[in-house]
Amino acid sequence: MLLQVNTFRMNEVEIKCKVCNAIFNKIEYILKEELFNSNDDMLVLSSVTRYLLETLISTEIMLKEKEYIYEIYYYRNVELKEKLKIVIKRIKKEIIYLQDFADEKDRRADWSNVNSDVLESIELNKEIEEEIYLKAKENITLIFEGVELNGFSFQKHIVEENILKKCEKDLDNISKEIEVLSEEAIFSDLFREEGINKKYKKYRKKSWHKKAKIVGLEDEYKYIYDFTSSLIHFSSYSIFTSNEFIDEEIDMMYSFILQYLERIHNNLIKLCGLDVMQFYKIIND
Repeated sequence: MLLQVNTFRMNEVEIKCKVCNAIFNKIEYILKEELFNSNDDMLVLSSVTRYLLETLISTEIMLKEKEYIYEIYYYRNVELKEKLKIVIKRIKKEIIYLQDFADEKDRRADWSNVNSDVLESIELNKEIEEEIYLKAKENITLIFEGVELNGFSFQKHIVEENILKKCEKDLDNISKEIEVLSEEAIFSDLFREEGINKKYKKYRKKSWHKKAKIVGLEDEYKYIYDFTSSLIHFSSYSIFTSNEFIDEEIDMMYSFILQYLERIHNNLIKLCGLDVMQFYKIIND
């Protein structure tokens, strides 16, 4: 779904409230739909803790430098544009695969028809189709559904005329939305003098380690990431360790989560006066 950009003039308070509200809604979803249904699953607890730490780091930076909240708001569409470009690139690559497999199927089928009798040719063609189908399954992901029913050539036609064109239209629309947003006075006034791209990229490409260091949360970052990385990524430790936290580890993770929630809550209030006392209602429900 494309994000919507309003064409009316925006002000500083409005942007802050939009960002704060988006943060609250995301956290509310994570708590209700992920954490509270997780049965204290190790991977969920680790992921939620990391996400909340990153949210805390971000809200601390927003308080420290006001430009960051505008960067967050502006780049939501830019990041969507980049993701669409990645998807389109992948679709085009898989379209080439479809054509290659269609050509291979036709070429090998022609050979089997020439060099075999009718029954043998039918059997060979079945084997060829199964072999090529399995190869396609290993290489085609985004547009594989329908290949078995439609065949490679017709599937390629469907993807080009429907899926690819829709993605390209979405990309064009989001590019126009970014252009509209960049013309908003609030962004122009704050960033145009120093170059909008340069200024907006101040934090965007920084690692979480560097962001944490800026706001004095480097030690917190190192502990949480060192503790959880070996659990949520493939490693010798992750494949041989238990799939469940012990009680003490569960208590520890919830302590971090509650602490981060309280600090995020306070930061959101400081940023735009948003009343997010619902955090506590959610926790206690």
